[in-house]
Amino acid sequence: MPISSLEPIAVRLGRSRLGTPFFAACAVAIVVLLAVGLWRSYVPVPLFDTWDGAFGFYFRAADGDWSAWFGQHNEHRLILSRLFFWLDIAVFRGSVAALVALNVVLLGAVVAVFLAFAAAAGFAVRSWFGLFLVCWLASFMQQGNLVWEFQSQFWLAQLLPLTGLYCLYRARESGSSIAFALGMICGILAAGAMANGILALPVFTLYAATVRFEWTKIAITAGLGVLVITAYLHGYTPPGGGRGLLANALAHRPVDLAEYYLLLLGTPFHTLTGKGAFGRIAAIVASLVLLGGFVVFLRRALMRQERAALELALLAFLVFLFLSADLVACGRIDYGPYQALISRYKTPALMAWATFWILCAHASVRSPKEISRLQICFAALSLALVAAQASVFWLPPDASFDKKVVALALTLGAQDDARLASLYPDPKALRIAARRVREDRLSIFGDPTLADAEAAMGRQWITEVGAPPCRGRVDRIDPLPGDNRFVRIRGWIFNPAHGAPPGDLAIVDPAGTIVGFALVGKSRPELVETLETRTARYAGFEGYALAATAATGLALAPLDRSCILRPADRTPGTG
Repeated sequence: MPISSLEPIAVRLGRSRLGTPFFAACAVAIVVLLAVGLWRSYVPVPLFDTWDGAFGFYFRAADGDWSAWFGQHNEHRLILSRLFFWLDIAVFRGSVAALVALNVVLLGAVVAVFLAFAAAAGFAVRSWFGLFLVCWLASFMQQGNLVWEFQSQFWLAQLLPLTGLYCLYRARESGSSIAFALGMICGILAAGAMANGILALPVFTLYAATVRFEWTKIAITAGLGVLVITAYLHGYTPPGGGRGLLANALAHRPVDLAEYYLLLLGTPFHTLTGKGAFGRIAAIVASLVLLGGFVVFLRRALMRQERAALELALLAFLVFLFLSADLVACGRIDYGPYQALISRYKTPALMAWATFWILCAHASVRSPKEISRLQICFAALSLALVAAQASVFWLPPDASFDKKVVALALTLGAQDDARLASLYPDPKALRIAARRVREDRLSIFGDPTLADAEAAMGRQWITEVGAPPCRGRVDRIDPLPGDNRFVRIRGWIFNPAHGAPPGDLAIVDPAGTIVGFALVGKSRPELVETLETRTARYAGFEGYALAATAATGLALAPLDRSCILRPADRTPGTG
């Protein structure tokens, strides 16, 4: 059926009673809640693989090691993301915010390509179905790939094959050589995103042969696929000595492999149905529906006398995602099947289902009755997505603050290993990886408090004449297991003259020597009632001081010199 003949139907459906206004409201709610989630979960401190995968790479490349650009990071060659890491560190001094913004931009690009596919299927971008796709794809359940600055490659690994297949579909429909060339470029670049990217060109070859491209273009696609895979595997070392391959997993752990695989594909429904045991069952059932639907749509597309280029492009993308999921399942099965439910694996699953939704809508577009049924189903899904998205209001309020305190420990050399593990699994390796980042004052270490803290230790603190007293107290002083030099200090502080908490603190001994630092801004909701002002909510502080001074009367001196909290001024009670 020509695309032009589908447009009047799509227009009429877009004006239906359950159409555009409802889905528009849901889409707005999803996007607003996404913004809230990004704001509440933003952490300005580098996390996990960023230390060695971004900063470690940058320093090796800056020192003249060009192999750092092409070397492995686990099983991947993160060539494209390394370009972004380099630019971020060289231009923005390792700003976490810039890379998080990049993740959001890549999410927007994913949405745009899916909307282009939906438009080709007969649904305008602003139709009810286009708005539903926005709801589905902008879900915060994929939080790890949105707020973790290291995850641009996860977006690119799916976005590039998706875009490449759209270009090939356009090339097939219009005969455009430019569209074909763009598809080839996307297939080549995909290998520089993640390991599964080497599957893109073989899948493109399968698609080109199925929709009957000219044999020269099929040969070009296949030849590029061979060249890319050969280049990728040159000097390649399988992580763990090649453990977790498909044959090994099928031979020794077939049930675990199947469970992991099904949970991986159905993971969005694990979130939407409340997680837990029921959520896991829902994920498995949903995966079976997806796989069964794929077989039905593939059979229909192949049986047509005139091969349906659009449907087969979408099905080819599902093949790519299914093969990628198989690689993940084989490589991660040792972590147990429930590891498939973590947030960063939800992105490819959401894309697989978005592809399936387009196939369903396109198959039903000629029947208003079937479209109405789909609208009801998608309306229910949209409500579930909004409800799940509302969980952003229950995100931990101190995630950012707690990670900044860990960065303070790195700055001062406090071996708070239990907290350091929240930034990197191996605290000793983290201290080594962070040393040059700290020395160059990159990323969080460019923060004024952290940048000068180590050098200020042992200096004399000069108190401003007439500085008013703060209100506050030290609630706890805890030793650090395995570190006799430092203690962790916690409490709250408030400047009555300004009606707000002061800035970060220097910790000063009775002789006026700086013996530690603390950051202000920890959530202390009970202080709103105690001090009778909402501005006291974030008056909590936490930091580190030299253990030898812990038994002395320590003063807390805000770095903005707006007030001072001497031992005699402390508020009694627990605060």
